[in-house]
Amino acid sequence: MNESAFIYPWQQDSWDYLLQQLEQQRLPHALLLQGPTGCGIEKFADVFARYLLCEQPASGFPCGNCSQCHLLDAQTHPDFIRVSLEQRDDGKVAKVIKVDQIRKVVDFVTHTSLQGGRRVIVIEPAEAMNPNAANALLKSLEEPGSNTQFLLIAHYPAKVMATIRSRCQRVELPQPPKDVVDQWLATYITDDKVRQRLLGMSGGSPLLALEWQELEFNDAIGEMVTGLKQLLAGEQSPLTMASTWLDVGMVNVVTWWWRWLLLEVKHLVQNSPERPGFIRQFGLSEQRVLGFMQQLLTARQQLESTANPNEQLLVESLLIDWANLRNR
Repeated sequence: MNESAFIYPWQQDSWDYLLQQLEQQRLPHALLLQGPTGCGIEKFADVFARYLLCEQPASGFPCGNCSQCHLLDAQTHPDFIRVSLEQRDDGKVAKVIKVDQIRKVVDFVTHTSLQGGRRVIVIEPAEAMNPNAANALLKSLEEPGSNTQFLLIAHYPAKVMATIRSRCQRVELPQPPKDVVDQWLATYITDDKVRQRLLGMSGGSPLLALEWQELEFNDAIGEMVTGLKQLLAGEQSPLTMASTWLDVGMVNVVTWWWRWLLLEVKHLVQNSPERPGFIRQFGLSEQRVLGFMQQLLTARQQLESTANPNEQLLVESLLIDWANLRNR
């Protein structure tokens, strides 16, 4: 199978469902593909867009060889448009999809297909559209014209404006089964112990686990666990540690940190004798640990929002509060 026709094995049921809808001429003009991060929804949408534009799909997938597929490979297909978060002048990725980006979509759907087939629009993440952008899209969703297909991607569908959600058919791409993920990931991470550790810390998201492996995040995890315990023991300075954590990426750090604490709390609740854990080791209050986990969730929301928090101050604040958990 060529790369342009690649979907992940845990997506096959959703793929078959959409092809059945298409074959029966029941495919809605607007789909909201929703599911957790790190599970490949973006890739799924790309391949389906290719399928819709392909001249001669083969074995239920885009051929990768026709003129339409070549145009997509060259990113010059006149009947395909993708709207996503843009890179800002400072090199960072924007937090919102702006109304000017959606106005290009509105203009796009008013024209006829230049290749004589479908027009396909991918918007991701849909929850990143600001209110003006979302409102600008409404009329195009209501009256898209013939042979027009919208594919909206959302990891947090509740954050997508209700009037947008109501105009789309939702397609769930749920968290993949653990055995399927483990079998797929074993091709890339052969060490069983490392693979299970990364899967556990990523919450079962295979692509996040793979990303962390490529970033050598598994090695960093061991160092961060040691550092957090040193903070509780008063053997390390929060401000000194903060500078080293920024290099890993704060969203990765906060995600891992929350998952690690969740696993530790579970072991505590299960009273696992073979794993006493740091909570007992340092005599921490379970309620205080749970409260700190809420701080981590709030921090992640800030990092993913339009607030653009100062990451240096954010990690310093979290590490200082962590160091004080034992003393409260």
